[in-house]
Amino acid sequence: MFPNNDILLLISKYVNNQGDRLRLLLVCRNWYSLLLPKAHETISVDSHQIYFLARSVQQNPKTGAAIRNLLASWNGGAGPGDHYEVDTLRNNLRQTSEPDENLDHWEADLRTGCPDAWLAVFMLSLESVKSINLKFSYSPYFLSMVARIAADKIHSARNQYCNN
Repeated sequence: MFPNNDILLLISKYVNNQGDRLRLLLVCRNWYSLLLPKAHETISVDSHQIYFLARSVQQNPKTGAAIRNLLASWNGGAGPGDHYEVDTLRNNLRQTSEPDENLDHWEADLRTGCPDAWLAVFMLSLESVKSINLKFSYSPYFLSMVARIAADKIHSARNQYCNN
């Protein structure tokens, strides 16, 4: 017999390891639904994980909605592989106010696995982010775009909070 939801939520507050929080989601559907927001509340990602995280959030928007705190840190370099699927992203890229030539450059870098470009795509999927901590050891080409998207997301979240 499983504990009631209130007890499970109280217990989950003391599970600080991200891997353990994710494993709790695998217990059953009820736990998954209940603990998903807590499991993805704070996400820490490096350059080799950003592609997979961006694709995961696109396939399951509830994950993006649960993320409140993002920590991104890397030294550069593309993730694994040499070709990344981006054809389905063209409409998402147009959510930004970037000129077409920037969109073409962005799409080309996405195809080669540029983590900075994928971070910008990931940022478009975040709905409720409250804090973003970015650590780069270089000046990435897409940093200004990521910063604009992040500022828009945080501004929208603050307005939503103040209106409620």
